[in-house]
Amino acid sequence: GKANLSKQEEWIASDVARLCRERGITAGNVAVLARHRAPLERLESQLKRLGVPASYFGNRQQLILSDPSVKLLTIFSAKGLEFPIVYVVGFDDPEFFRTVEDDPDDRQAQENLERKLAFVAMTRAMHDLTITCTKGKELRFLEDIPGDAIEGLSVGSSGARTGKPMLTKV
Repeated sequence: GKANLSKQEEWIASDVARLCRERGITAGNVAVLARHRAPLERLESQLKRLGVPASYFGNRQQLILSDPSVKLLTIFSAKGLEFPIVYVVGFDDPEFFRTVEDDPDDRQAQENLERKLAFVAMTRAMHDLTITCTKGKELRFLEDIPGDAIEGLSVGSSGARTGKPMLTKV
């Protein structure tokens, strides 16, 4: 629920701040994606409190790719865009995949929509992808990713970055 999402948001904010401070990553090279606006708005405040410039872009027309701040976008707004470093927050939240158009009787159609949404989220990263989830929860569609393509399971720390997707349980 919200407590788990809050932990993920806090972890992402501190990890992004650490990357910018300790590794010299430019905030403008980082994007954080979520299914809904609320976690992004909270992350914007958290990042700013940590001294990291961050901008929530409510719609794609507002987005300025050269903006020097962390870009906070819904997955739908990010479709077709790529960023060097991407975090996906709330991937294990039951609300993450639910869409208004879904026909509850058509399970296969729903699963296909969810799979497409996961694909869009994961393919926005040019170099580093970090997906956060709650400890002890299974992630849908993770089994579709070849094992050698995943950096590994990290609990609470992003560790070394190798350009492979990383699953972080917080």
